[in-house]
Amino acid sequence: LWAEWWPMQGGEELHRGRAGLELSQFIPLYKPDVVLAIRGLGGVSLGAPAYSTNYRLGGIMLLRGYLSNRFRGHHYAAATGELRFPIWSFVSGAAYGETGMVWLDEQDDPEEELAYVGGAGLRFGLPPDFLIKLRFDVGFGRDQWGIFFNFNEAF
Repeated sequence: LWAEWWPMQGGEELHRGRAGLELSQFIPLYKPDVVLAIRGLGGVSLGAPAYSTNYRLGGIMLLRGYLSNRFRGHHYAAATGELRFPIWSFVSGAAYGETGMVWLDEQDDPEEELAYVGGAGLRFGLPPDFLIKLRFDVGFGRDQWGIFFNFNEAF
């Protein structure tokens, strides 16, 4: 659960803020290393709308498979499911599916903007303890695909 609030902009009183919730669960399927990781998250923008309070989906952390920041709006809801499994020594893999949408306050039917992606990735544990992961993901959306890399898991 998180919240941000800005009471001023450019020396003028102009209230705006954001609030959200993220829930994650890790379910061991085959102990100790095959895990189903799931999460649901969402957020709302409050007060005067601004570019800084818009949500942006797509890219390396959520809706992998679409360009970074492809979907923008005042509110969002999303979900991720990821199966994580060992491959060999410090190399592991993941298969994932994600869905999400953003919408504006004045939008009548946000359901039309629901986006889906699916993909797979490799994780390389970095020495000395192999707990930090170098992550490579390939994701596929309806009309785009992408290759992403980052450090640590998506969540």
